[in-house]
Amino acid sequence: MAFQNPFRPSKTALVERRIQLVQSLLSHGRVQEADAEIRQVIETSRTSLGAEHQLTVTARVVHSATLYVAGRYAECEETARALAADRAHLRGDHLALAALSHAAQAVSAQGGHAEALRQQDELLPYFIRIHGQEHPLTLKLRSDRAQTLGYLARYEESEAESRSLIALAGQGKEPSHRMLSLSARNALSYAQSGSSRFTEAETTAREALAGAQGEDRFTSVLRLALIRALNGQQRYEEALTELAALPELQTPAETGTRELARATALRGQGRRTEAETEARSALAAITRALGPEHRRAQEAQDLLGTLADD
Repeated sequence: MAFQNPFRPSKTALVERRIQLVQSLLSHGRVQEADAEIRQVIETSRTSLGAEHQLTVTARVVHSATLYVAGRYAECEETARALAADRAHLRGDHLALAALSHAAQAVSAQGGHAEALRQQDELLPYFIRIHGQEHPLTLKLRSDRAQTLGYLARYEESEAESRSLIALAGQGKEPSHRMLSLSARNALSYAQSGSSRFTEAETTAREALAGAQGEDRFTSVLRLALIRALNGQQRYEEALTELAALPELQTPAETGTRELARATALRGQGRRTEAETEARSALAAITRALGPEHRRAQEAQDLLGTLADD
């Protein structure tokens, strides 16, 4: 009988630790390192545990999430759908569902907002049945759905979903519930601005910012929501001041947001040439990163049309 060192971690424990490392790298914005590590984890787990082992499949789900964070949306969708296809014989498999939720996110990020909503609506009953109404994974899917509704200009529905999520997340004790609450408040502010209720949108964004201390990845997004609300109130100098204070780094999902906000503020100040330059820069970046069908690309085109009519 072979001697097994009791102080040596098992193969499963090693894979679990490495998956946790990847998630930590993602939370700190170290996306390239996370991508390299999770690819190695998948190969190691396939060799030592097998392709069908739950940890191998979990690593593949984390890989699809990593690709999304990296802004590699087509790869994310392809990776997630391949995983789901491999698990199609398992009815109600929670890992396949997680992958499909990433695929829906990636579809929306590429401008397919209506199709993404259809997929999210299709997935939601399964998430509720398997995880329950208040599970963080169910709430995360609903949060993605609220954002998609906002992109489709279905602001009333987006607001209702966001408020429901804020209430549910407020009852939770896990760190993920706090993140979900911040995400829902961002979607709520977006919906309020979309409905031209800019004062309410500002209040929502400022309240969320007050609760986002220490969460740098949310602070930038929420400040952009605040700037959108300030522009809507024609407080252009304040909007530009807020923009100047934003860190230069942004996630792929935010591509073009600050340029659009700056272009809007500059137009409001009568600085038409500068505004047009910013708007064209925004449109080029959005089209390249998110595709020409993305809602933000339409916003940039609408702003350029307005500038042409000025």
